[in-house]
Amino acid sequence: MQLKFTRAGFGLTLLVLSACESPGPVSPNLTDSPQTAVTLSSDLKEVLAVPNIQGPQIYTYTADGLLQYQFQLQNNSDQGFFIQVRPTFFDDQGVAVDNPPPFREAFAAQEIKTLRVVCGNNRGRRVRVQISPAR
Repeated sequence: MQLKFTRAGFGLTLLVLSACESPGPVSPNLTDSPQTAVTLSSDLKEVLAVPNIQGPQIYTYTADGLLQYQFQLQNNSDQGFFIQVRPTFFDDQGVAVDNPPPFREAFAAQEIKTLRVVCGNNRGRRVRVQISPAR
């Protein structure tokens, strides 16, 4: 009987703790481009967007056969700031095959910037790029 109480108490504790967390990642604001590999942390949703311009997202392969993803982000605010870019590359089965170290990018007010990430091995077929404020 004591074991059931412990499990129930643990489950309740996890439920309460998860309710206290900040909101998770969200999709960026998009106009005519519903498909994107970019995910923004919730505190950037109002200031960053994938711009509605020709070719903001391009998937290609390098001469070495490595997946390369190029995308654009637009700072919609009147202030500059730094972001952290964390790409993760996946194979055909959805298994992560490369997690390059995150990098920082500076954005000036109202700037549109093109960013590029490249998989470190030839097994990458898809990518997810998490964008968060640089700390």
